[in-house]
Amino acid sequence: MTKTATRTTAGLIGLRLNVDGTMEDVRITVGPDGSHVSSLNAAIGSDLFDVVGLPNGIDVFVDDEGLHRAEHSPVLSETVRRLGNYPTGYRLHGAGVFVSVDDDGDTIPLTPAQRAQVTTAWLHAVSANNA
Repeated sequence: MTKTATRTTAGLIGLRLNVDGTMEDVRITVGPDGSHVSSLNAAIGSDLFDVVGLPNGIDVFVDDEGLHRAEHSPVLSETVRRLGNYPTGYRLHGAGVFVSVDDDGDTIPLTPAQRAQVTTAWLHAVSANNA
């Protein structure tokens, strides 16, 4: 079951980590029914997405078929590995969108502290990738 992004059609802002290692804000819109599926798929360039649950209420949406249709994203992989304590060699393909999740399982914007946590992990991942 897909949870709602917010209770309004205005949407929310997530952080997209692109395949080239750049990060940017991305608006995730929701339809009148509360679904954000189309907007998330468009934001990550997918037909189907999967969610990687991370500590501290952070989720990252990724292309469920990325292994077969997108290039390896070393900065996304390392950022998620650092946030989630995944093993070295953890690989994700394509872009990823970071958002938060509330106690009801609804997708919500990152808090300032979560945004700082994602950004810090990303900066370390960029540095490690350029080393």
